[in-house]
Parts: sequence; structure tokens; C-alpha cells
Amino acid sequence: MLTNRAVNINHVLLGITVLLVLTGCSSRRLNATDRRYLSLSEQKIWGDQIFSPAIIVKLPEKDTLSLFDTDIRHTIRRMNFRKFDQIRLLEEYLSFYGNENISGQGFPFRYGRSVNRHKMAKEEIKFPIEVEALYTLTAHLFYEDVLISPVIIERNTGRYCNFNRRDLDAVYRIYRDWFKRMKRENFEHITWPLKNTSYMWLGEDVVADMETIIQPKLF
Repeated sequence: MLTNRAVNINHVLLGITVLLVLTGCSSRRLNATDRRYLSLSEQKIWGDQIFSPAIIVKLPEKDTLSLFDTDIRHTIRRMNFRKFDQIRLLEEYLSFYGNENISGQGFPFRYGRSVNRHKMAKEEIKFPIEVEALYTLTAHLFYEDVLISPVIIERNTGRYCNFNRRDLDAVYRIYRDWFKRMKRENFEHITWPLKNTSYMWLGEDVVADMETIIQPKLF
């Protein structure tokens, strides 16, 4: 027969085991096989045009949508997505880390200032799928107009970082840490992901405080 002390020790050990399991599950990174809502389109060739892959969204009882077709933020709001599912969808964008293939995503006119859209077109600035993923995640923080464009910049030098492995590794670490904080708070007090860091998005420098133009919480 177990003594009271032995029973108590067993209870403590069981509690620690459960805590470790839950902590491990909550901190594990999502990968491609974990995705419920996001996937990649296939490369398409129409005539002499090649359309690069891009992230597409799979919604319940809806056709697969990309941001080229519609503003996915509005679609999610109309469908009254549960907050848990919204957070899950956002977290899946982080699973595209390391995908350096050029993105073929086209964004609605509300995404990026016109001056920066023209700049990207004129200079033929490209972005990989892993940058598309972070940019789209960040776009969900804006209720309407997205005032940044999909170009990551080093603040001090103005250097473009879209295809620099070292910089993108650093930016993804920043976003993962930020996401963990937001998830713990159930996205009730949203902060700007790149605040007080060495990086910013194209268009971010003309706003004194990005947190004044994003949603205070995820609805």
C-alpha cells in the first residue's frame, strides 16, 4: 500500500508530466503537414506566361481563395470565424519559413500605398513565399487599408532583405516570439511585430507609431 507521502509525490510527478506535455505541444512549430487552412498553389503556365506558386486559403464550405481573388480578411469576417480558428490560421503562415521560391501572389489594391506598388512594379522587386507569408499575416492586423508593402528592410541601412537568409532568419525569430506573446494574451492587446527591432516593412517609416493604425485586438 502506498503511503500518503508516496501518493502525493506521484500526484506531483503526474502534474509535472502533464505540464511538460502541454507546454511541448503548445510550443511546437507548425509545419506543412499541420496546415488546415493554408497551402501552396502549383506553378501554372498559360501560353508564354509562367505564374509562380502562392499561398492559398482553404475555407470551410468555400472554394479555395487566394488574395489575388479577394481580400481574405473580409471573407473571414463574413464567415464569423471563431477566434481560435483565426489564430490558428495566422499561426500557419509561420510554417512557410525557409520557402525561398519567388511568390506569384497578387494583392488587392488596399494592400500597400500606391507609390510603393508603383515602386515595386517599376523596379521589379520580387518577394519569396516566406516573405509573402509574414506580410499576409501582418495584413490581418489592419482592419482596412494595409499601409505596408511586402519588402523587408534593414532600418539602419535601408537595405532590402527579401532574399537574405540571415536577415529572414532573424525576422522569423522576431515574429515567432511576437506570436507566442500574442497567443498567450489571446490577441487581446496586439502590438506591432517589428517594433523596436532592426527591421521594418516598406512604407512603415512614414508612420510615427504603427500601433495607432492597427486593430487593438483580434475580433
